[in-house]
Amino acid sequence: MEDPAPSPTPLLARRRRTYVGRDRALITAGYVGSFFAIGVCLASLGPLLPELASKTGRTLPELSFLFVARSIGYVLGSLLGGVIFDRVDVTHAPLVVGNLLCALGCATLPSLSALPSLAAAISTQGACMGLLDTGGNVLLIWLQGPTRVEPYMQAMHAAFAIGAVASPLFIEWALTELRSFAPAFYSIAAFLALCSLPLATYRGPLAPAEDAAARGGGGGDGVKDRGEREAAGRRCAVRALVCGSALCLLFAVGAEVTFGGFATTFGIEALAMSDGSARGFASVFWGGLAAGRIAAVPAAARLSPATILGASMAGSLVFSATACLPAAPPAVPWVAAAGFG
Repeated sequence: MEDPAPSPTPLLARRRRTYVGRDRALITAGYVGSFFAIGVCLASLGPLLPELASKTGRTLPELSFLFVARSIGYVLGSLLGGVIFDRVDVTHAPLVVGNLLCALGCATLPSLSALPSLAAAISTQGACMGLLDTGGNVLLIWLQGPTRVEPYMQAMHAAFAIGAVASPLFIEWALTELRSFAPAFYSIAAFLALCSLPLATYRGPLAPAEDAAARGGGGGDGVKDRGEREAAGRRCAVRALVCGSALCLLFAVGAEVTFGGFATTFGIEALAMSDGSARGFASVFWGGLAAGRIAAVPAAARLSPATILGASMAGSLVFSATACLPAAPPAVPWVAAAGFG
């Protein structure tokens, strides 16, 4: 059930558009499905590199710039999402457009063989994923509310991890059984379009009025100096927390995406694996990531964030160093990849 749509008004005057029951469940399912598809797309480029190298006649190192192209698009899409969702009334419109453009990129990728067109398609796909990533997180909080969003947020990010685990296996299955990766990407495109349906049916949630007022820097003339100083102190603390969190995510997500994309090439070049085994190696890494996200749910209820972050960073250093040990037994890199994930 949806509140009547408000007429276009300034940001501070917007009120929250709420959904309940079946409507809220359908919208949440659209977000979760979109994140599953993001996981599939994000984890697909690394396992696809050997096929793209064969198709374009280039070496794996020559194709590594495709990761840079995708990352540039992802950053730009994320920045765009951070601006646009506060300024549109139909908040699902950017998500639907991002889903459909990402689907178009997946559908056209198998037909491309020139490096510039590949880079353009993958960069566009990255921009759409960045937009979906930002929008999915923000809109889910607005939809569920801050007091009940946690399990839904965990489910959405678990769906991302499951998609990332499935992606290398799905590509390997398509190459083995169908002799082409094209059907896998056509299926991903169809799933992205399907996830757009529940989102296109609803206008989308809006920010709570109190959040909009806080972003607008509101405050009446009767606010006392002491209250203003306390509010300014809280804003500074929030900004410091946001900056610290962003810096942490810069390194953590950067390492996650880099190793996830590099795992297939690392398996082929450094560990002398076959293409199929190298894709399985990448899937093991993403499987470790999924297991870690599931384990974080009970851990968060018992341990402080500092303890969890410290243990995660120490474990990442140990497992990443273990993967590079010379003359290690064959099982060691697999265990290190899972542990690093």
